[in-house]
Amino acid sequence: MKNTTKLRQLRMKIQEYKRILIFFVAFLILIAASPTFSFLFSHPKETFSEIWILNPDHKAETYPLEAQPNRTYSMFLGIANHMNEFSSYLVKVKIRNQTQLPPDITNAIPSPLPSLYEFNTSVPNEKTWETAVNFEIINSTLKNNVTRISKIKINESIIPVESITRWDSVNKGFYYSLFFELWRYNTEIHDYIFDNRFVGIWLNLTNPIPSETLP
Repeated sequence: MKNTTKLRQLRMKIQEYKRILIFFVAFLILIAASPTFSFLFSHPKETFSEIWILNPDHKAETYPLEAQPNRTYSMFLGIANHMNEFSSYLVKVKIRNQTQLPPDITNAIPSPLPSLYEFNTSVPNEKTWETAVNFEIINSTLKNNVTRISKIKINESIIPVESITRWDSVNKGFYYSLFFELWRYNTEIHDYIFDNRFVGIWLNLTNPIPSETLP
């Protein structure tokens, strides 16, 4: 009699374990099949964009660059898309001196300086885009320890500019920063927004033409 009772109890426990196992397997299947449950039990992938510049050998250049007027310099500009979607980008090329502020990446505010040149491209998710950039300082003058750039060439475009800087007695040079702001197309507002990314190089302008020698 006792053996029969124990056997019955054992069978009931086995049936209970089976029900628990079936419930657990069904729950796992539900998680795998449902996007809602999957989101609750998974960490969302971080989304971001990248932007970089490299020298002609695809290496990080040693900066600042000793830049002479009327000489062409080359680099590569690149973008990587990790936004989990196809993205369109706009890169704005700007120039500033040491006293002008760069973009504010803490508050996602771009530089108020005018864009000299723009690159427009679209990049699939987890893909990269790269292009060559050639630039040349065409017109630069020197007067009273102040240099003035009035014209610059980027790729095949000659652009008028108005940028001045004073002699840096500490670092021994006339310094300008040529920088690249990354903007990304926002489908909600149907416009480009600053993507809180920028890169740039410092140029030490050497051998500007003294204005006294100009005709």
